[in-house]
Amino acid sequence: MRTYYSKPNAFIYFLNENEEGKWVNKLKKIRSTPLNDPESELMVVLLYKTDHLSWGEKNFNARDRGGIYVFRSFSKKEVQHKDLFGVYADEIFYLEDDGYKIKGCDTKHLQLLSGNEKSN
Repeated sequence: MRTYYSKPNAFIYFLNENEEGKWVNKLKKIRSTPLNDPESELMVVLLYKTDHLSWGEKNFNARDRGGIYVFRSFSKKEVQHKDLFGVYADEIFYLEDDGYKIKGCDTKHLQLLSGNEKSN
């Protein structure tokens, strides 16, 4: 599993929306923080990466920064809008963990069956 981390002093841009419109809140992360930690109750997933993002009155021109990643939280908290946030690509890094366990299942032993393979 690929886990994304914000670098120290990175900015996270919360992409808020309600009936009145869209706006951005900027938060500076002092320490490196996992963004999509599988153990977190925030249940964050990466939605997409793009070179340009417009949200409300804010434009993120990210081509010269490697793009901007947009994540969504599927937490159980009750909010009136989607929990979306963006982080510039040059302010994050990721680590791969092929041995991550999901509910006791070791993912390095999982195999995807193609249409030509038979399952037993």
